[in-house]
Amino acid sequence: MSKTTKVTYASLTADNEELHASLDTAIDQVMNTLGKTHPLAVGREARAGRATFESRSPIDRRMVLGQFQSGTEADVRDAVALAKAAAPDWEATPWQERAAILDTARRAVLVVSVLLALAV
Repeated sequence: MSKTTKVTYASLTADNEELHASLDTAIDQVMNTLGKTHPLAVGREARAGRATFESRSPIDRRMVLGQFQSGTEADVRDAVALAKAAAPDWEATPWQERAAILDTARRAVLVVSVLLALAV
């Protein structure tokens, strides 16, 4: 019996079982979150219980990515107030530390975007 080779964007010629296992796990993670309702975050506070909107896959409109809370003017005011309150501490933070914080945020966004790309 011949072994089936899984072909992905990561490797068209080499077999990398560890990579494929990681991708399969990531896909399972994303598939388990599809269609769920997600709160709106303002600062560290999750705000739920308001009107939601649905987000669908741009590739397969039948696939609901999730239900997301709609923000209000008060949410925007609160977020801006939090940002203004944090500005002096942020400004006092050395640029190297700010760069590291932004890089951590960039990586988190990248992980989420890759997971979503795997799902859709």
